[in-house]
Amino acid sequence: MKFINSIKFKLCLVTVIICAVISATIATVSIEKTKTSTEEIILSYIGDLTNAYGAEIEEMIKTEGVEVINDYDRLNEALGSIKIHGMSSSYAYLVSADGTMMYHPTKDKVGSPVENPAVSGVVSQLKSGTIPKPATVSYNYKGSDKYAGYYVDQAGTSILVITADVKDCMATASEMTKLGIILGVAMVIVSALAVFFIITTIIAPLVYASKTVEKY
Repeated sequence: MKFINSIKFKLCLVTVIICAVISATIATVSIEKTKTSTEEIILSYIGDLTNAYGAEIEEMIKTEGVEVINDYDRLNEALGSIKIHGMSSSYAYLVSADGTMMYHPTKDKVGSPVENPAVSGVVSQLKSGTIPKPATVSYNYKGSDKYAGYYVDQAGTSILVITADVKDCMATASEMTKLGIILGVAMVIVSALAVFFIITTIIAPLVYASKTVEKY
C-alpha cells in the first residue's frame, strides 16, 4: 500500500498511461494506412493481371473462334495456371455473356449459372447492351470476402474473372498489425521500467539526505 501511494508508483502509472495512449494512436493510424495501401496495391495488381490475361483470351477467341470458350481443355491450358503470387486462394474463371460458367478450376461448376453478385451485375449490363470496362471489385461469396478483377472482351462474348480471398490478400498486413501491437506493448513496458529506474536513481539520494538531516 505504501508503494502504491508513493511518488514512484504515481509517476510510473502516468508514464504507462501516456505511452499506452500514444502507442494506441500511432498503431491505429498505421494499421489503417497499411490496410488501405495494401488493398490498393493488391487490387491494382489483380486489375493488371486480369487485363493481361483478358486480352489473351480475347485474342484466342478472335483467332480460334468463339466456340473455343466451350473447349474446357483449351481454356484450362490458358487459365489453369493463373495464380496471384503467394495467394493460394486465387484462381481464374471464365463466364459467358449469359452468365454460364464456361471455365472453373473445379470442373463440376462448368455449365452452372454464375452465383456471385459482382459478376451477375456484369452479366446484367451485357444483357442490356452495355459492355463494361475492366474493373476490380470486392464482394462476399458464401460468407467469404473476396477481391476480383474482371475483363469483358470487346465483342461481349465472355467475362474473365481473377479472384482471391481478402483474408489471403491481407495476410501480410495482418502480420504487420500483430507486430505493431507487440512493439507497442513492449514500448510501454520498457518506458515504465526506464521511468522507474530514473525516479529511483533521483529519489534515493534525496531520501538518504532527508534521513541524514533528521538525525541531526
